[in-house]
Amino acid sequence: MRSKMYVLITWGLLVIMLAACGSVNKEEPMNKPGQGDETWSVAGNIVSKEAVEPGGRLLVYPSEEPMALEELSQEEWIEKAQAEGADIAWYVVDQAQYASVEVGQHVRMTLKPDQLEPYPPIRTVIDLEVTPGS
Repeated sequence: MRSKMYVLITWGLLVIMLAACGSVNKEEPMNKPGQGDETWSVAGNIVSKEAVEPGGRLLVYPSEEPMALEELSQEEWIEKAQAEGADIAWYVVDQAQYASVEVGQHVRMTLKPDQLEPYPPIRTVIDLEVTPGS
């Protein structure tokens, strides 16, 4: 009797483990380029910037228009983006682009159609333009 119960419990745990391993998040990134696209465009406000070799990276909160920024830490911006479903991301820029922008500015960027998948994702900038009046 004990061996039957042991077998049933073991099979039950195995089924639960296999079910849990099979549930993979297959959600696509919000700003994923269409098929055949070589680049795509993103606009937003710079909420943080970090120097990394050979240039830097910018944490950008998506927004089509310049917005007044709250004083939040990187983690707070990331949590806010998650709560609002906003596609916040790190954007890798060269040294000249990094030096030409400041936190709080609104930018439009042309990107390579690839990204690294941590959260927030890391994307590579081809061209960066500061929006006039930001």
